[in-house]
Amino acid sequence: YSFCTLLALQHNMTLRITDDAGRRCKEVFGEYIEKLQGLGDTANVRLVHGFRCGSAAHNLLNEGSDEDYQGVFANCGERMFNVHSVKDSYQTHEPHDVCLYEIGTYVGLLFKGNPKVIEELLTEQLEFHESPAWDELVSLHPYLLNKVTYAQYKSYANSRVGVARKSESGSRKKWKMYAHALRLYSEAKLIVTGKKPEVSLQGEFREQLMSIRRGDIPEDEVEGLIEATTADLDALEKTHYEALPESADPRPFEDFLASYRGSFLTKTPLPTPRS
Repeated sequence: YSFCTLLALQHNMTLRITDDAGRRCKEVFGEYIEKLQGLGDTANVRLVHGFRCGSAAHNLLNEGSDEDYQGVFANCGERMFNVHSVKDSYQTHEPHDVCLYEIGTYVGLLFKGNPKVIEELLTEQLEFHESPAWDELVSLHPYLLNKVTYAQYKSYANSRVGVARKSESGSRKKWKMYAHALRLYSEAKLIVTGKKPEVSLQGEFREQLMSIRRGDIPEDEVEGLIEATTADLDALEKTHYEALPESADPRPFEDFLASYRGSFLTKTPLPTPRS
């Protein structure tokens, strides 16, 4: 058995693993969860969700795309009670870009409207996840359709336009940044109208972004698309923004975390007090 399969069997996890990409995802996360534990005690860290993020999640892969992964793990076992518990995040860039967040940290980033963590919550490419725990967290996504999240998506889009304009003419980075800026603006348009972002793109819009990534559309035309898209977004903001909640109600997420962490208490003896 692979490490993650052993981890699943040990905790009676219900896993949903899809196709070859899912199996590859499982292998990658098994390796890094093992590193995260330090001593390799499989009772201390539990993988909650993992997927291949970036262009793969958005259905925008092209030749030369990076292999990026993102996931969520939970501290469990005796380490839940330690002052120095497992790290709250883990990142590496070798040999792949891998980012793991402890579930409490992950929920905190959801509250800040971070597009990367919200995309993980909403992706339909569920390559490795524990259910029903992850499904329960996903069901809380309507609380994230608020002014904080909208502002973050818009800010991320603006920053990518800035990077694209500063990048070398005709470079791969320039076209990639333009495409992701337009994607983020499109997702911001959904959020400001109270709809969830579409993570995996399809149809004509996806084909348009792929053309931009290949450099098939002249830069002045791309700039025209940026201008038209931001004008549409500004118009929607004027009519819909005030109807959005200011921020997410923390109580359902706190209840989720309390219930999820509490589920380990019946399986984990309290540490013996020191004399």
